[in-house]
Amino acid sequence: MSEFQKSNRSDHADSIIKNHMIWSMGAGFIPVPIADLFAVSAIQLDMIRQMCKLYEVDFQQTQGKALITALTGSGLARLGARAVKFIPGVGSILGGVTMAVLSGASTFALGEVFKNILKQEALFLILIRRD
Repeated sequence: MSEFQKSNRSDHADSIIKNHMIWSMGAGFIPVPIADLFAVSAIQLDMIRQMCKLYEVDFQQTQGKALITALTGSGLARLGARAVKFIPGVGSILGGVTMAVLSGASTFALGEVFKNILKQEALFLILIRRD
């Protein structure tokens, strides 16, 4: 694979991460405490699916890693913001802003981790194909 293709793939991965980060931040503003969790998780799962397709890695191979990372890392980080949403009035606003920031940050972090994992896995698969 040429340097241009590697750079183009990396730029496309960054674009996927950025777009999903923005969508996750929007989903963080959903006023219903449990609905935001499902929306952000679905957005993160779609991001991982698109990145697997970009790096030509079977999604089934990485599905376990995605679920573990998404559930343990980002779920715990957003728990406090979700609890704040239960406070009437100001809780919805404060919880929404906090949840949006945490959702965007966790989606960005998850995307960067998976980009690095998929780069290594794609390189490994290329080396195997040569043999």
